[in-house]
Amino acid sequence: MRGKKFDKEIQNLKKNMDAIYAEQSAERKQFAEEHPEEMRRAQFALELAEQLYKARKKAGLSQAEIAARLKTKQSALSRMEKGGNYRLETLQRYAQVCGRRLVVKMV
Repeated sequence: MRGKKFDKEIQNLKKNMDAIYAEQSAERKQFAEEHPEEMRRAQFALELAEQLYKARKKAGLSQAEIAARLKTKQSALSRMEKGGNYRLETLQRYAQVCGRRLVVKMV
């Protein structure tokens, strides 16, 4: 059974966390407004990372399995799926291992 003091501490912690989140959100918004190109690159990297992850899952493969087929380390695949930098050739090979094909399009 929790006491009133514990409940009050939890309430204060929640308020503090809400304030921190609001402050961070404002800082993120300001950064995005001041650095639109950097935000665009980050968004692109995250979208590509998500596509890599989904392709791997759809293929029913683990990062270790793909890494073995690509003759690389699992940690390299982890970085790719987190939005890291990689070569076009690596993306093509990754797609092939997943039974997919890579399409690059400029719009």
